Amino acid sequence: MNSKNGFFQPDNPFFTILTRVFDLLLLNILCLICSLPVITAGAAFIALYTVIFKWMRNEDPPVVSAYFAAFRENLKKGCAMGAVFLIIFLVLGADLHIIGHMHSPSGSLFYGVILMLLAAAVSVAIYAFPLAAWFENTVRSHLGNAWRLAVTHLSQTVLIAVLHLFPVMWFLLSPETFFAAAFLWGIIGAAVIAYFSSWFLTGIFLKLEKQAGPADRAELEQNIRKDRRTP
Repeated sequence: MNSKNGFFQPDNPFFTILTRVFDLLLLNILCLICSLPVITAGAAFIALYTVIFKWMRNEDPPVVSAYFAAFRENLKKGCAMGAVFLIIFLVLGADLHIIGHMHSPSGSLFYGVILMLLAAAVSVAIYAFPLAAWFENTVRSHLGNAWRLAVTHLSQTVLIAVLHLFPVMWFLLSPETFFAAAFLWGIIGAAVIAYFSSWFLTGIFLKLEKQAGPADRAELEQNIRKDRRTP
């Protein structure tokens, strides 16, 4: 009888996993809603990472209130950062489209250069928004620090990039199965990617804090940690 009752206890691993899946589903829906104006997508993803980083620190805030508190706090900065990447990806995407229709020997060379620039932009993006969720700093400083982290943590950068590009690779390899699971992926996919990426990112950020002295931390991120009090 005790074992049966134990199955329904809140600390049962099954219910712990189920609760986390529900939280991720809720976070993903909130992120999608707040990303609808497009220009606010940056703030939406910063808020997404803010809540997930709280989980990584063994905090358990109310998901909705914690998300919107982080969204409001980072709205201006997130919009600016999101606009930067939106412009970069639009320009590079347009360049790829134009170069793809070029019929000249130099076309392949230019195509390779644009792909390298696109890879660099993705590498910076996957660190920039989490950095903004973890530290307080200017957009320019976040972008610079994101580039340095991407270069100095290449193995983690590749793994996190693969996580973020998984939907694209899935679509290219098997469009049929991708569209079959499109709805499910759409309502939880972004949060799942951010959640697993945070496993790597948390280790990087904590290691930086542990190894750096006060002066170094101030140079890296102005030594100002965001207020993580539960709303």
